[in-house]
This record gives sequence, C-alpha cells and structure tokens, in this order.
Amino acid sequence: MLGGGNANANLSFAEGDARDKATLDRAFAQHDIDAVVCTTGTTAFPSKRWEGNNGPRPTDLDGNLNLINACPRSLKRFIFVTSAGVERQKEFPWLVLNLYGVLTFKRAAEIALEESGLPWTVLRPSRLVDGPYTSFDLNTLLKATSESQGLRGVDLKQGDCFKGQASRVAVAEACVQALQSEKAEGRAFAIESVAAGAGPGADEAAWRVMFERAAA
Repeated sequence: MLGGGNANANLSFAEGDARDKATLDRAFAQHDIDAVVCTTGTTAFPSKRWEGNNGPRPTDLDGNLNLINACPRSLKRFIFVTSAGVERQKEFPWLVLNLYGVLTFKRAAEIALEESGLPWTVLRPSRLVDGPYTSFDLNTLLKATSESQGLRGVDLKQGDCFKGQASRVAVAEACVQALQSEKAEGRAFAIESVAAGAGPGADEAAWRVMFERAAA
C-alpha cells in the first residue's frame, strides 16, 4: 500500500502488492513520490499472518526488494524500519526470534537498500509497544504502553545495540523526522524508549540534535 487515505487533502492513495513488482511500478507511475517510508513486516513465528504467502521471506525480503527496485532514481530518501537484532542473530534472544529467518531476511533487505544507490536511513526499533495492537504477542495481550511504563524518553544510537522496548509513536515520529535530517542519511540507527527525559515528541529541533549526536 502506498500513499494514504482521505484524512489529509495532501495525501493520495494507491494500492500495490509488494510481492508483485508490476503493481508497485504502476503505483509509482501514478504519483510523484519524493520519499518512501517502509514498515513492512510479519510475525517472527508461524501465525495466521503467514497465510496467503505472507511469511518472513515473501514479506521481509522479496517484497522489500521489489519495493526498493521499484523506486525512482530521483527518490530523495528511503526510510526503512527493520528490527533490533539484525546484526546479532547468533545472540540471545535474537537467535530464538530468528528461528524462521525473519532477522536474516530483514538484514538482507537492509544490505540491498544500502547497495541500491538510493539515499537511505534504517531504523531498528526494540520490541514494539503501544497500539495499534495488531501483533500476536505479549504487548497486544497486555495492551502495553510506553506511557504506563514511564518510558517517555527516546534513545537513538548508530548500529544495533538495544534490547528494551520502543514506542510505535516514537518510531513513527523518528521516520518523519529522519526525512528532514541530513545526518540521518546513509546510516542505521537503533531506537528505544527509555525512562530518562520527557522525549523529543514532535520537536523538529530536538530530533535534529538527536540525529546529529547519534551520527557523530
């Protein structure tokens, strides 16, 4: 799915099946697209989400490769949300999470993006909390929120180095803010929600400083 719904007059809507590059080519042809934010993913373990050829490889590798290859060379930025653990696949708990290859496929897609020639930024969030509660995990069962756990701050560092939790709200904001940051281009960042501080919220200046410090 590309674009957005009718909530904003500045957004247009187009559909595409990431497993079928031809549908992505048509969607891109219909719109003048400056940037892509890709949050494609599936469950790490077998679930109903895998039905209809939506397992880890078709979703986290094949589909993402199709999206990368469909992007116009004029694209200004490709923001790619993957996962903590992509560079620690042999470490606990990531080796368990990767039993069906989800981290292997995400990392392979990262590498393809890095080698694509497109301007890119990778965000690697820790275990996601906050809604929408659509995952088959403990977060959904408990309706866990970063606010209820006092995790209002945000920690951002290059690489793959966190093991905690990441608010979906903070990750979404990081995607938007990364589009505006020159320092975010060509780098991969770990992102995590933390107890220290009030967090940057939607403050562009605060996020700019965070990306600059993390990139240093």
